[in-house]
This record gives sequence, structure tokens and C-alpha cells, in this order.
Amino acid sequence: MNSELFPQDFLRLLQPDSRPPLQVCRNVRNGGNRATGTGDSLEFQEFRSYVPGDDPRDLDWNLFRRSRKLFLRRYRAQPEAVHRIVPDGSGSIRCSRSRAFTVWRVAALLGARLLQTGDRIRLEEPGAGSRLLQPGAEAVREWCEWLSSFYDSGETGAAPEVRSRTGERQWVISDFYLAPTLAEFERRWHLAAFIPIRIFEASESRLSALQACTLCDVEDGREITLPDDPGFAARYRADYARFESLLNVIGYRGGGRLYRIECTESVRELHLAYRKILNQER
Repeated sequence: MNSELFPQDFLRLLQPDSRPPLQVCRNVRNGGNRATGTGDSLEFQEFRSYVPGDDPRDLDWNLFRRSRKLFLRRYRAQPEAVHRIVPDGSGSIRCSRSRAFTVWRVAALLGARLLQTGDRIRLEEPGAGSRLLQPGAEAVREWCEWLSSFYDSGETGAAPEVRSRTGERQWVISDFYLAPTLAEFERRWHLAAFIPIRIFEASESRLSALQACTLCDVEDGREITLPDDPGFAARYRADYARFESLLNVIGYRGGGRLYRIECTESVRELHLAYRKILNQER
């Protein structure tokens, strides 16, 4: 396991007694997946003849009045949720150590907490398929080893993949700079449904930081100077708000909302931000 990515002080935060609580919807899409066993959900499954030792509270007395026979009402078990977690391994994340560490550590915190609640988690690696992890005594460590292996494999070069898989809740951890223009981003993602966890640099929302820099085209090396335009600030703020509003709509369709976490290499700062943001009930 990568000790720089997941140092011991971070791994201690993943223990059950210190992991930040997360409000989780147990049934992502009601009726999407049916369990084969019986349990305590509200969905009726079958009648069964009474045998000594059965709980009399489960007897159907209306049926008894009609048939003079004792039957129990059996209910379908509530299926455990499956959460698909997609950390962004593209160049816009890998270009900065703090950005990459934030993405992978948030994925570790989120996955560890979901495993603690009894849910299953799936790690999606672009180009390498997915792996499903069941809750268990060593599940959190195995989850971190999976993430560490994915991190050490290097840049994927591809944007996160969002799939339509019934019964799974999808979490995408990214900066979401996945298209060259806002219009293109809207075109690609306007019907998407997942929960976005957006990592960001503090300077992104400060226009002065953008106006003080010169951009460089990565394809031909050409320098691009931001326009000295009085309307630039207003357009930038409007596009920034529209960008995050679109992500919030996508999150709503995915069963949650947009979450924002500032990039940091500090384990303590990230843990505090995670507790503050993801501990809110959706």
C-alpha cells in the first residue's frame, strides 16, 4: 500500500469508532432490485403455514377468519445497497499532488464508511473494469489496497465513466473539468445521474488569480493571455455558478446533491472538511 497516499494517521481515521458518520439511503431505487430472502421490509412476499415457535405477531388474522387456518405473512428482505465509487484519474487531477491525494483519500473515507453501514462498494477503474467489495473484517484495508493500486497505476487519460446500472448509487469524485467548454459539458452530461463530489482549488473562485496568470495551450505550447475585459468577471462568475448548478441537478437525479471539498494534502484538514460536508443528511 502507498504509505504517502495513505499514511498511518489517515488509516486510523478509517476505524469504526472514528469514521465520520454518513447518512445513507439504504434503498437507492425502490423496486429496482428484489431480494430472494424474507425480512423486515414493507413489501409482501408470501404466506406460509404456521408452525409452533413462529412469532404470533406475524399471523394474518383476517385470513384466519376466512379459512380457519393459521398463516404467517412473509415480507421481502430489504436488499443492501451497492455504491459505485469512481475516482477521477485523468490529467487534470494527476497534475497536482494535492488534487490527486484529495480525490483518493475522499474515496477511501467514503468507501470505508459505506462498508461499515453494511453496504457493498464497487471500484470503477477506467479501462480496467470494476471490482465489487463485500463488508467484512478486512474490507476497509482491502479497499485501501485497491485504491492504492489504482493510484500507482498512473494517469488514465480518460474522463470518469458513468453507467446506468439499476440498483447502484454512483459517486464520482473529480474536479469535473471534463469538457473544453461549458456548453460541451452540458451536452455530454445533461441527462447524467450520479452524486458529484467536486474537489477544487481555493483560487478557482478568485477572479484576481486568473487575471494574473497566462495560460498555455498544452497541444502547441502557445501562450494565451486572458482578456482585459470589464465584462469578463461577470461572465466568469455566471459560468462558474451555472457549472455548479448543473452538477447539483445531476446530483439530485443521482439521489443526493453536489458536495464540494477543497484540495489539501493535510490529513487533518481533509478529515474535518469531510465531516462537515458529507455528514449532512441528504
